[in-house]
Amino acid sequence: MNRITTANEKIRSDLHFWKRGAIGELKVEGNCILGHEAAGLVLEVGEGVTTMRKGDRVAIEPQVPCGTCFSCTSGRTNLCPQVKFIGVYPYHGSLQRFKVHPARYVHK
Repeated sequence: MNRITTANEKIRSDLHFWKRGAIGELKVEGNCILGHEAAGLVLEVGEGVTTMRKGDRVAIEPQVPCGTCFSCTSGRTNLCPQVKFIGVYPYHGSLQRFKVHPARYVHK
């Protein structure tokens, strides 16, 4: 995991969640920080992370797939039925000053 200071772009889906509380079947059913388009600077690097350093400029990949289902093990992580997508309830997004995110889904 890395701790990152974030810069965000507010996009239409965030506005739909904020104003309507839903996009199609996806509903905000409790407290949830929005935002899924983010970049930032690495402030802290988690134990065992060797691909980046403090101060690196990075982009955050918003989807965090399970890694164990058929889709994930077949290389189709975009089809993971258990995906955790930041900024979609109940997973807090990137419209916050700092974000902790798995290093595997943070790119230089």
